[in-house]
Amino acid sequence: MSRIGRMPIAIPAGVTVDIAENNKVTVKGPKGTLERVLPSEMEIKMEGEQITVSRPNDLKKMKSLHGLTRTLINNMVIGVTQGYEKKLEVNGVGYRAAKAGKKLTLSLGYSHPVEMEDPEGIETVVEGQNVIIVKGISKEKVGNSTDLFSLRSPIDITVFLCLGFAPIGDFTNVIFNVLPSTSIFSFPYLFEELHQAALFMQQMHSCLFAHASAAIMP
Repeated sequence: MSRIGRMPIAIPAGVTVDIAENNKVTVKGPKGTLERVLPSEMEIKMEGEQITVSRPNDLKKMKSLHGLTRTLINNMVIGVTQGYEKKLEVNGVGYRAAKAGKKLTLSLGYSHPVEMEDPEGIETVVEGQNVIIVKGISKEKVGNSTDLFSLRSPIDITVFLCLGFAPIGDFTNVIFNVLPSTSIFSFPYLFEELHQAALFMQQMHSCLFAHASAAIMP
């Protein structure tokens, strides 16, 4: 990541960047404003129309933070100028989506429609009746488009996929983004993660088998 960290970030016209105390970076552009507190170990400087990031030493952790810091700032610049979007496709007989104001209404085979408001920083657009476009200036919020459906576990994502939702062009990313992240490398915690992952795969297998059986049987 240190090779990425050494690359300067160009500041486009119409974008302002403020670097405050404790590496609090604020980026303002045509599409909005993003703020983020970045690792204090990194030195972030404005040099003309560019932003540079430097690290204090060559320790492995510092190299990782170097590349990460540069990437996060670059994502903020792109977000306030171009924005990000991700598409979800609703698959199923009679399944459809509709949008009215900030309310997204989904027909997913229940006895009643499922209604939800756009989360903060996220805009949803319905294309046709079965494509949902998630837009925003934060790459993290848009990339983790499962925020829209408040998914928090492997079981939830199994239901999400079995109900007929499929991320267009990026299947595995959505699946594994919602798996618990290992932040404490203790054996009990890691074992629990592996157990949850195994449970998730078992449920996915059952779901796919059920769909295949339904397709084969007359």
